[in-house]
Amino acid sequence: MPEEAPIGHKEILSGLRDMGLKKGDIVLAHSSLSAFGNVEGGPNTVIDALLETVGDDGTLIMPSHTDVEESNIAGYDPQSTPVRKNIGKIPDTFWRRPDVLRGSHPPRHPWAGKGKHAEALIGLSEVLPTYAQHCEDGTLHALPRMGGYVLLLGCMHVSSTSVHSAEVAAVSQVEGVSKRWAEFLDDFNEVDEPLQKTGGMRIGRIGHAVVRLMLSANLFKVVKQLYMDKYRGTDFDMIDYARPPDASPPE
Repeated sequence: MPEEAPIGHKEILSGLRDMGLKKGDIVLAHSSLSAFGNVEGGPNTVIDALLETVGDDGTLIMPSHTDVEESNIAGYDPQSTPVRKNIGKIPDTFWRRPDVLRGSHPPRHPWAGKGKHAEALIGLSEVLPTYAQHCEDGTLHALPRMGGYVLLLGCMHVSSTSVHSAEVAAVSQVEGVSKRWAEFLDDFNEVDEPLQKTGGMRIGRIGHAVVRLMLSANLFKVVKQLYMDKYRGTDFDMIDYARPPDASPPE
């Protein structure tokens, strides 16, 4: 069989624009490089296309999560600690760029970003305790308020850390209490169907990769509705914000 033609910068850039992304947008991207197929230039080609799409006035954020234990503050070096393998090659390449800001805290779940709002967004995590990263003062709660997007490049919602924060927001808002952890969804991919039905998500394809784009606010709205319709009153893990951290919350 003939070798598959590689997908390049032009095709990825065109695909991102066809999805509706534009200059000035704030985008949190989760990704799988292998899902694209053969990418000419590897992860840097994808990163370059993302940065060109949002432009100088936009912001690109990626997870930069590590294998360091949450309590091991001295075990994390933002200049050298690699990301966990399941986070992917694209984020692990992104944070290593000299013009990309990588958070110094928390040690297990730092963020990396470039653009107009990168420092401010990452800074929200910097001032929170390690155990409270999904509380309503965190980075992922700021995205819906700022009109930011969640972009899934060749991966599903199970890779989207925003769902954790949306669960916390749902319980906190509906019940009128402050939570730092809540996990009620049986499967993060459960949000896919209601996002499609409500028109809250666009689905396209770039190369072999299926791409999902949604406003973070739409994701939070769907998770809140799922809580009210299906999970309210059921038994699930949740931790009050004010409770002393006897252990880190689950992943």
